[in-house]
Amino acid sequence: MPSFGQSLASSNSFRHFPHKNISCFANRDDSELFFASGGTLVAVDLTTKTHPYKVLDIGATYEIREIKLNPIKTLLALICLQHVIIVDLKDIPYSDPNASWQPLKFVVGGSDEDFLSATWHPANSTSTEIVVLTKSRIQSFDIFSFNHYKQFDKSLVELGIKDGATSIAFGSSSSLPGSLTLYVCTSSGHIHCIYPFLHKQRAIRATIASIDSFVAETQELVDSILPKYPPRVTAGHPSINDLLTQLNFATHLKEQASSLSWPSSNSQKFLCLKPMEIGSFTIGPLAQVPKGSKIISTESSESIIVAYNDTSSQFEIAYLAQFSPLIMTMTYDISRPEQANGKSNAMKKSDGSKYVRPNKGFGFVVDSDDEADTNDETQLQEYNKNWEFYELKIKCMKFILNFGKLTVLASEAYHKKSQNPSHIKAISNGRLVIGAGTTILLADYNEWLSKLRSDFPQGAEKFTCSKSIFTTDEAINAFDLIDDTIAGSGIHILAELVGGGVIVAPIHTHEHKKVHPRPKESMSSRFTPTTIREGGISCSDLKKLIPEMSNSPPKFTSNSRDASDLLALTKISDLMRSRVFQLSKFIVALNCKLEIQQQRNSFHGEKLSSFKVISNYITREAQYSSQIKNLKDRQMQLESRAKKAYLSIINRLEAIKQLRQMPLSNAEQSWFRELNELATKLKSTSEPEGFGTRLQAFVKQSKQLIETLKQSPPTDQLERSMYSLSLNNNVLNVGQHLSTQAQLIESVKERLRKSIESLQIVTGV
Repeated sequence: MPSFGQSLASSNSFRHFPHKNISCFANRDDSELFFASGGTLVAVDLTTKTHPYKVLDIGATYEIREIKLNPIKTLLALICLQHVIIVDLKDIPYSDPNASWQPLKFVVGGSDEDFLSATWHPANSTSTEIVVLTKSRIQSFDIFSFNHYKQFDKSLVELGIKDGATSIAFGSSSSLPGSLTLYVCTSSGHIHCIYPFLHKQRAIRATIASIDSFVAETQELVDSILPKYPPRVTAGHPSINDLLTQLNFATHLKEQASSLSWPSSNSQKFLCLKPMEIGSFTIGPLAQVPKGSKIISTESSESIIVAYNDTSSQFEIAYLAQFSPLIMTMTYDISRPEQANGKSNAMKKSDGSKYVRPNKGFGFVVDSDDEADTNDETQLQEYNKNWEFYELKIKCMKFILNFGKLTVLASEAYHKKSQNPSHIKAISNGRLVIGAGTTILLADYNEWLSKLRSDFPQGAEKFTCSKSIFTTDEAINAFDLIDDTIAGSGIHILAELVGGGVIVAPIHTHEHKKVHPRPKESMSSRFTPTTIREGGISCSDLKKLIPEMSNSPPKFTSNSRDASDLLALTKISDLMRSRVFQLSKFIVALNCKLEIQQQRNSFHGEKLSSFKVISNYITREAQYSSQIKNLKDRQMQLESRAKKAYLSIINRLEAIKQLRQMPLSNAEQSWFRELNELATKLKSTSEPEGFGTRLQAFVKQSKQLIETLKQSPPTDQLERSMYSLSLNNNVLNVGQHLSTQAQLIESVKERLRKSIESLQIVTGV
């Protein structure tokens, strides 16, 4: 019996492209596999052994470069050169082999510039918004909005990003600030972000746990800043005002979540919330990576992005983490205090090498009664105070702006044996798949993430990653990971080779090799008083040196009384003092976090105590629903009675009209008036008015003319005239026309006579 890998590799779905390479794969919950080539998309069912498939052809004008599933995996985005085609994945007819796959499709984009990168918005309430990056702009499309036009369209220059961008990526979808942060990597290697990436009148989706964490972290930052600086610095400070605005933003979401959820509801359930209207800010640079790098978001619980740089000789990777939320701020400048004016300022700027004769006395301190000197001295003192507060405000602003910097966890570089382009893909649960040439590398840092969540900050000190390496005969074109849900044989890696053909290989747990650092020499042997004097000692080396020295007994290897040794010891003491001070700040912040957690627990306790009231409301809900149903039935009966009453009123009005003779309307009166005028003209005997009289006279003259012509002697001229008349037949035509008109006039007169008689009968004349 063939295994899962053998049956999938021999599936007929991969034979649909005999002469083309597969460009990309996408896995939908290990139950469906999607892959594309050119303008064709194929969907494969992974839940059966036969692996039925369906084909969707979007046209030769489109070439699919990448496919991406939305966060809830109901839509598939086919990313082409200048368009994005969004396909609805509902009800794919795998069971019917004769049925064709005709899903609902949306085409967005149509830009003049090529799409460099595209990603779904993880915080969109309907998971229907996709963000794309072009050479000079960032655009956002939502198919559920009004005629699915752009929700966001700004140039990089408007956003304050001067360098060209290479890629975009969102943070973690499990973290509220991460799902609202759009990272932008520039060609120079700087990583900026747009935060929060929101639109007006648009809802977001978030879990109760992510909202609570966002509120707690923001409150912790506020509590750590306000006691550190005097009130004169914090009062009205623009950066602190921005921080308080963010706290209000988070608290507003928490209040909505509390009103929409029950006390016993799941904290990981997504809720649809309406955030406060707040602008988007461009923050950065947050980190520096090699030039030409690109970034991708990882499907993990923490906001970790991966920056990679692919060259002809090596493939570099850097793991960057957003441990603390960014600050919604756009304040980068604080007004400087005005400089004091007066003699004291001039004396301050005077050259100290020159002799200046005092105003009074010589060599003695004499009190001055000059009010101008006193005012200058007061202004100078006030200026010095303001300058000190200005420096503290700058320090506070820098601390707030640097709070959300990206932390570089680790960086790696792999040597490439071939110049083929490398591929990288993020898989769920903190895994990366890297394909370079004929080598596939699976990196799994899920264990480190679990340590980070349970043992912070010690878990963040050492980044560990389990790796598995696979080799193929030919270069790799596309790949993905698939879990066998039929026989439960574990995770398989699916790869398509450049020369054609598909391989499916299982990944066993015991093949994972955890990467450990090489054993290094003793730290104490590396550092001596001489090396410390010459090159100093870094903080990271000091971290490694302290545990080693604490576990070993003290040794005195030098009896020197040289002052340089004391200077080296002083440097170490100063460094230790600074580290202890930083550790103290962390302990204070942790204490604040515990207090906030205690408040949160007490709040949940109050909610549990009020659960009895909520249960009473639930019992009354059935009664309320029955009352509402009765009211609806009564409303329907009243509507039917109203319709019957309306019809009866109409029928009664029609009956009254038939029984009683109603007066003529204005239109009828005008019609009869016109008929009377026409009848008067026809019956008139006067020559200018009577049409019949004129017609009779004309007929009489015509008859006289005919008789005169008959009685006259025939002559040649008369014969020629009659001949021409007989040829043209004009006289005959005139006679026929006149007779026809006479008959018509007689019929009209008869109709008018009958109309007048009927009118007289109606009016009673």
